[in-house]
Amino acid sequence: MGHLPHVGDAPERVGRPGVAAHALEPRSEAASAVVTIVVLFATAWAYMRCFAGHCGVTHALGVGIAWLVMSIVVEIALATRLGHGWFSLLGSPAHPLLRNLMLFVWIFAPALFARREAADVY
Repeated sequence: MGHLPHVGDAPERVGRPGVAAHALEPRSEAASAVVTIVVLFATAWAYMRCFAGHCGVTHALGVGIAWLVMSIVVEIALATRLGHGWFSLLGSPAHPLLRNLMLFVWIFAPALFARREAADVY
């Protein structure tokens, strides 16, 4: 019988990774961060235009903080489930500049597309 992989086994011991592993493991931290930032800006624009067009900066900052908290929860849950660190949403701690940029973008991206003042909708 062949060797069955265990959590914590080195990739060379597990065998050839599948398609999902290649898709989840970025080849470049900088390229991965750029793609994530572009997606965050596009999502923030779509959210503020389609669902919260009448809201102001205060609402947008609240949304950004909620997005950041949810991404932290997802990363903790996945790291717990996988048995090792998973840093796709916030960036790796090994690259603190990219990680800080990602944290900033998570919070402030919705505010870039918000109105300066909330519209009266009453």
